[in-house]
Amino acid sequence: ELEEYDISSFVYRRRRPFHPLRLKQTMTLITNTMASSVIRMKGFVWLCTRNDLYGDLNQAGALYELAPGGVWFAALPDEAWDEGIDRAAVEREFEEGIGDRRQ
Repeated sequence: ELEEYDISSFVYRRRRPFHPLRLKQTMTLITNTMASSVIRMKGFVWLCTRNDLYGDLNQAGALYELAPGGVWFAALPDEAWDEGIDRAAVEREFEEGIGDRRQ
C-alpha cells in the first residue's frame, strides 16, 4: 500500500528545543503550502521558552494544534514520580543537562 499510494514517513528527532516563533512560521508554511502532501504529524515538542513542560503537537491536513502536554520527567521532583513508572528505564534515556527533553 505504501508504494501503491506513494506514502512515505519521516521521523524528526533532536535534543534541541524549538524557538516558538520559528515553529509557528514553519507550521503555517506547512499548512498553507504543503497540506495536500503532509497528511499527519504528531509528537512531543520542546520549546526553548517552556523548559519544564512539553507540548503535544497534532497536525492533519491544513489543521494543527499545539497543546500543553505535561511535565518532562527531568523536571519532576522526586516525590512526584508515579510508583508505576520504571524510573531507572526513564533515566537511562536522560542526557546530561537536558534529561528527557527532546523532539
